[in-house]
This record gives sequence, structure tokens and C-alpha cells, in this order.
Amino acid sequence: MPTGSYGGPSPRRSVAAARTENCKRLLKASFSCVSQKAHGEIVVFENPTGQGRFLVAWRRDRRFSKSITRLSWYDDGQSALSTALALSCGYIPPAVSRGRLLRDTQRTSVYLWERAFAVDRAMSLSEMKNEASTMCRLFRIAEVAIRCGHRNLATNSYFSGARGIVISPRMMDSTTFRHEFAHYLARKTGVKEPAHGPVFAAALAATHALVGGASPQDIVRKASDFDVEINEPLLAALLRHAGKEGAAAMA
Repeated sequence: MPTGSYGGPSPRRSVAAARTENCKRLLKASFSCVSQKAHGEIVVFENPTGQGRFLVAWRRDRRFSKSITRLSWYDDGQSALSTALALSCGYIPPAVSRGRLLRDTQRTSVYLWERAFAVDRAMSLSEMKNEASTMCRLFRIAEVAIRCGHRNLATNSYFSGARGIVISPRMMDSTTFRHEFAHYLARKTGVKEPAHGPVFAAALAATHALVGGASPQDIVRKASDFDVEINEPLLAALLRHAGKEGAAAMA
């Protein structure tokens, strides 16, 4: 480590350390609760400066404390905690703007629609892998990797082309898994549109119709209740592509 003439840390390092410590003091989470519906955390920050002593906010996980969605301010800590607990039961964050990517306008409606028809149950990682193998065989697509996320990143599940399906240890359930599988299936169609657009909605409906026991007709009816647009020709094509299992679901 570089040292000054007095033998301690160099002035440059000392200033940088002081700035980092100051940021931590200004924005320190005193409480957080995982919100599966929000795909993140509702947190309460102690705020020694500003319009209120306590800030209630949403963040993706603890890596993103500098990029938060501010929700409300309180002078009373108990009120802030009560609000945070209430929000953790149903808050859905707005879609993040990603520059040139298409805007994901259906995202919130899709989550509400999905909860209206999906029959949720706990699933082990091996059960997810077995179900994924079955669906990949039915849709005649390549197998997708499925893994459990690290416990320190336990507030989010996702699909990415590089890693496959990553499931949070706190979200080991059928609704979460089928949602992420639908992202994979939508990717395999080759259509470029928002992440929760009509193609994704068709993929999600087909997935639940084949392995979730939901009726495609009931899923489509509920979609209209939440203003979710489904690519219905694609939904019908996916079920036909799945062979006799798809035909049985359509009957």
C-alpha cells in the first residue's frame, strides 16, 4: 500500500475511503424484506439528511443500493416499517428503461394475470429439471440449463441466454419456474419484442396448459380481464406442435 511521509495510508486512498464510508452512512438499510412478487426487496433506509428520517424504497437486491426506486418518506420509523411490510405483499416495480430495447409495457399486467390462473406449488430443483425436459421434448427444442442461484442473490429468478434458468433459493415454486421457462420458450421462437409481450404471454399460456393443468380457453379469458395481449395464433401453434398432449390441452 502506498504511504505518505507519516507512514499511514496515502492521502488519495484516505479521501476515497472517506467518501465510501460517507455514502454508507447516508444510505444504510436498517430493514429489508424479500418480496417475491416484486422480484426484489422492499427496504427501509435511515436517512440523516433530506425530507424524512426514514426512506421506504425498492431495490433489485443488496448489490443495487445506489439504484433504488424511492417510494415514500417517514419521520417515524414504525410507520416506515409498517409500510414496507405491506408493500412486500404486492408491490410490482415499473419496468426499467433499457435504452434501445423495446419498452416492456405489459410486465405488471402479466404478473397479475399469471397469479389469477396459475396453480402454485413448491418444487425441488430435480422436479424443475424433469419438467423442463418434458416440455423441451414436447416443444422439440434443446434442453435448457437450470440451476439454483447463490443464497446471497436470493431475491430474483431469471432466464438468460448465457446461464439458462436461474432460480432463487427463496422462489422454488412452480409459478416462478414456469414463468422463467416461458422466457426460454419465447426466446426460441426468434421473435424480437418486449420481454413480457404477446409472444411471451403465448409461451406462458402454452406452458401452463401442458403441465400446469390450466385450460387454454380459461387462460385467454383471464388475459382479457387484465388487458394482457396474447399472440393467440402462436399459442395454438405451440399446442399443435406439442402433439397429442397439446391436442388434449386444447380439447
